[in-house]
Amino acid sequence: MGTSGLPPPGEYNKLTRVAPNQGFWVLAAIPAGCIEAEFNTEPAPPPGPTSVAATSLQTRPEVPEASTCIQLAARSGEVVDAGNWFGVTTEALAWKRPKPPTAPSGLSLYLDMEDYGVGYGTCIVPQNQRNHVWEVAVQSQAGQEVELYLPDTSRLAGELAVWLDDLATGKKTDLRHAQGYSYKARSSQRQFKLWLGKRTGSLQIMGVTTQSTSAGAHIAYTLSAEADVAIKIRNIAGRLIRGIPCGTASDGLNTATWNLRNATGAPVPSGTYLCTVTAKASDGSQTTAVRTLHVKR
Repeated sequence: MGTSGLPPPGEYNKLTRVAPNQGFWVLAAIPAGCIEAEFNTEPAPPPGPTSVAATSLQTRPEVPEASTCIQLAARSGEVVDAGNWFGVTTEALAWKRPKPPTAPSGLSLYLDMEDYGVGYGTCIVPQNQRNHVWEVAVQSQAGQEVELYLPDTSRLAGELAVWLDDLATGKKTDLRHAQGYSYKARSSQRQFKLWLGKRTGSLQIMGVTTQSTSAGAHIAYTLSAEADVAIKIRNIAGRLIRGIPCGTASDGLNTATWNLRNATGAPVPSGTYLCTVTAKASDGSQTTAVRTLHVKR
């Protein structure tokens, strides 16, 4: 289903024909009685599978020229919901357009759900709003494979980044440069946060070195920018042996130590281990470096 257009308050659009398999929903801004309508109906053809080609895509909102308006789409198999737009407008007021409820066995993406259950397909906030963050809800059937992606980034300014934060897993994805973000739905609704802002620069981990003695292991690494750092030690089979939280590390050279003990405090045997250094910047960007570490007893 889609919207046929929202007229100004007090005005109405008159529809004289309902296409096969087309439905309507009514959003009342104030308490209202039941709206009755009469139609001359004709038998509709049996519904067939919805294909990508047959999916109706919402037209890009006509925002002011200097505004940022980006399309966000959800896909599951051959079903696509691409009628979603977020961004920033130079005008003083936000642009919001409500969206119909999810059809049974359907797929829908909503921006900024309201307390009374209505979500938006278009949500473009004023430029002077402090944070450009959207609450995203994706409704689907449990067990479905779902992908979120940006169909077209050609209108996105070069200095801007779009980050998607999966609140179920804590994973952040750079949607501008990634193919998309995929997940398997555990329930009928998945919650995300969507961030739009200027890139803080490419985060890099450089010059990772490891050195082991009988007393412990010394780990050194260099960051291109300040970031939260965590180090994990695994055995050669990939099993986690010990985590070493480092907190916020500054740009430049940083060091950490490992006492050659596992998570329970027992000494680890001699052998080769994998040292993984993960850094996460304040804009959500994340990078990882892996080096081997040799322990001799």
